[in-house]
Amino acid sequence: NKLIVDFEISTQCNSYCPQCDRYEMGSEKLNKNTSNTKWSLEEFKERFDPDTLKHIDIFHFSGMRGDPATMNQLPEVLSYIRESNSKTRIWVATNGSLQTEEWWWNLAVAGGEKLVVVFAVDGVNQEMHSRYRRNTNLEKILNNLEVVASTKAEAHIFTVVFKHNQDFVQDIFEMSKNRGATFQDMVDSN
Repeated sequence: NKLIVDFEISTQCNSYCPQCDRYEMGSEKLNKNTSNTKWSLEEFKERFDPDTLKHIDIFHFSGMRGDPATMNQLPEVLSYIRESNSKTRIWVATNGSLQTEEWWWNLAVAGGEKLVVVFAVDGVNQEMHSRYRRNTNLEKILNNLEVVASTKAEAHIFTVVFKHNQDFVQDIFEMSKNRGATFQDMVDSN
């Protein structure tokens, strides 16, 4: 009776990652099969009423086709989930380069100890990081990670391993750990 929901609350994104399904391979042209939309708080509440939410063990806001942080009301969505089911664990996958530190604070407080935010960190400096995570700001990501880590929420990082950063994977984690990250997940580039 425990459900795991993997959910795209937005198909909008600020980054142009070359291998992202959102875009035509290697370009900034939106894939014809991808919409450019995001849900509102009201739409979320309509589709996920409290009776439905009480059965959800994990709610994962995926970043596969868009960044959840493009949805300005995401902190309110997390508050609504927690009010409906205080036991639901919430995961948010993000490039972390959007929104203000105050927004991230509000998100982390809304999710509390049940929240894990996974930030994409692919380099030890801006040049290395943005080789894949185009149009993102590494320092802003690390600052936002640090804000989340300063709350009861947990901050993790996700690293795509390429030839240009494969010798720096441990350094990427150490740099992120110094800002509060507690875990690094990795995947080899395809």
